[in-house]
Amino acid sequence: MNNLREKRRIKRATAIVTAAEAEFRLAGFAASRVDAIAARAEVSPATIYNYYGDKAALLLEVFRRHSAVTRTIVSKLIRCPPSDPIVAIDRYFTTIFDRSMRNLSPALWREAYAESYAGPPARFGGVVRAFDDAVYEEMRELFEALQRTGTVKVPISSEDLAELGLSVGNLHWSLFLTGKTSLASAKEDATRQISILLGDVSMGPNKKSDGNDAVATKTRS
Repeated sequence: MNNLREKRRIKRATAIVTAAEAEFRLAGFAASRVDAIAARAEVSPATIYNYYGDKAALLLEVFRRHSAVTRTIVSKLIRCPPSDPIVAIDRYFTTIFDRSMRNLSPALWREAYAESYAGPPARFGGVVRAFDDAVYEEMRELFEALQRTGTVKVPISSEDLAELGLSVGNLHWSLFLTGKTSLASAKEDATRQISILLGDVSMGPNKKSDGNDAVATKTRS
């Protein structure tokens, strides 16, 4: 009986988040109504308030689900990256940026960031940081894999490369969200700037390692 009740609860929660995502995209966050979301999910408004409390919490649940789906897709690239590091980075940014626009509009991303930063830490804290941490770890694993295969010989740790990659990606993602660049340009510029870094350290056909590439390690706090 308890298992059946839990399955029903999960099914309702999933339906509510799916309905909220659709309603947010259609009406926008500010104009969307809990009763409209409830109608889409075929539950009562009281159920939504009982499960999530308010629209802001629902938006962050949409954000969390987007992150979980994206992590699953990106893991395939991390496990078997292209041998060319620039191609690998380009595919990574393309996957992250394009997938993000399939789930949330720029306006909804701005709302999600605002709620995560401005909301009570006990309630919203860590949502965006958890997303950044996941991106950092993926990029660290990607750079580490490329270093391991010898396509990148770099006197910089994979940890530091990941920090740089995260910073570059967030910069161009923010420029896109604020309307200062297009999605295509954001992806291209992020990849281009990482390629500037890797251009001096990637193992091209005419470059050889001298065997003295000491790697400084760093722990992310």
